[in-house]
Amino acid sequence: MTMIKSNNRWRDIIVQGWSGMLFMLYLMMLIDLIEFGMKGDFSALIKDPGVNGIWFIVIMTGINVIAQISMRTFDNKSFRWIMFGATAIYTLVFVGHQISHLIPGVFDFHFVIDIVHHTLGVWASIAAYRWAMSSDKDSS
Repeated sequence: MTMIKSNNRWRDIIVQGWSGMLFMLYLMMLIDLIEFGMKGDFSALIKDPGVNGIWFIVIMTGINVIAQISMRTFDNKSFRWIMFGATAIYTLVFVGHQISHLIPGVFDFHFVIDIVHHTLGVWASIAAYRWAMSSDKDSS
């Protein structure tokens, strides 16, 4: 892989999008803890996120931070297409999870955070596509 020689607008937008999505994920978890703490009942966390959900969050966090540092380290056409695919899939996974909450009609303050998360994902995916489409000379 080619090492990055200078900043690139599209890459900066993608990394900012991934950072923002990570922040929104942790904001969601923090708000859950505050909400259930205020109610004095954390039992709902057994269902969502549950133990499997905690594993999912840990894995997605690892993917997120590795993706961010990778985008700041490497740059070539194949890598840019891989990052476009990873960004789109990362976004779609969370959109799919959101749909699972909308089907039973759950609309609460989490919905606002989810919409921001998905907006960041779509924005980052568009930037990732633009970055993947750019020529090697445009990217460095």
